[in-house]
Formats: sequence, C-alpha cells, structure tokens
Amino acid sequence: MAQPHAIPIYGFDNHFPVRVRPASRLNDDELFELCQRNSELRIERTSEGEIIVTSPTGGETGRRNFLLTAALAGWTAHDGIGFDSSTGFILPNGAERAPDAAWLRRDRWEALTLEQALHATCVAPGWLSHDERRRGTLLPGHAADLVVLDRDPLACEPDELPDVHVVATMVAGRWVHNPPPWH
Repeated sequence: MAQPHAIPIYGFDNHFPVRVRPASRLNDDELFELCQRNSELRIERTSEGEIIVTSPTGGETGRRNFLLTAALAGWTAHDGIGFDSSTGFILPNGAERAPDAAWLRRDRWEALTLEQALHATCVAPGWLSHDERRRGTLLPGHAADLVVLDRDPLACEPDELPDVHVVATMVAGRWVHNPPPWH
C-alpha cells in the first residue's frame, strides 16, 4: 500500500519525469554508476547535464512501443541493427537518452572497437535492462553468466576474431555447455 505522503507516479494519467540538476555534471562513468545503484529507475541525461528520471509508460504507450519495435525488427533485417527502449545512447552533445526504439546502420555498429563491443555485450545489457544488480559483472550474488573462450579476444588481431571459439558456457552459476575440466 502506498504511503499517504508518497507521490503516485504509476497512475494512468500521472506519467511525468522528475528533473534534477546536479551541483556538478556527471561524467559517463558517474552516470553509469548512478544507474547501477538505481536499477529500478529509468534515468537519462540532457545535454545540459540535467538528470531525468521517468516512470514506466501506461498500457496504450506500451502497446504502441511494442508495435513500433516489431515493425523496426523487420526493417533492420536489411542493413541495420535495432534497439529497444532499454538502450541508452550517448549523443554528440553529451546527452544520454533512451528512445522508444532505434535503428543503427550495420556498418556503424561494426565500426565499434573491440573494447566497446565487449562492454556493449557484457556489461551494458545488465545496465540497459535495469538488472545490473544481478547481471553484467562477476560479483557475489550476481547471476554468474559467462563464457570461457579459447583465447583472449583483446590479444587477437582483428582478422583472428572470427576464429575465437567458446569453450564453455555458464548461465546463472550452472555450466550449460562443456563444464570443466578442459583439456
């Protein structure tokens, strides 16, 4: 039951953002940490450094976003990559925003450095899905999803990356593919 003094932000007509201007602008790492510590919230940053916290959408908006995402999925099959509303993008003006749906040309996605790609696929998914208190890093109490590779991808030449193979896979702390010992 809601507290009598609480602001009911989940009512059908009460979807509004809370805007906060920090005393000093948060850099990308500080914003990432803020989001990690408040994984239940949807947090964005404006180009002026203002932090915006938004409530979940209502049913009609959620339905429209679902249809938009489904249509975008078909479009991305041709020459792009699609993202849903849990994806935050850092814009050239310094803002970080999470649109309802987004499309990126495949060549732009493939231009990421290996470090950027590893961060996007290992750490960021937990943060983007607001589940980083359980996923994205190997810490006590986290889900322990991991893969064991046959070599360090950061030590490989770019043309060798397609030859990096998965040796074993762990999901939620259980080996689901080729448990140790390895030969």
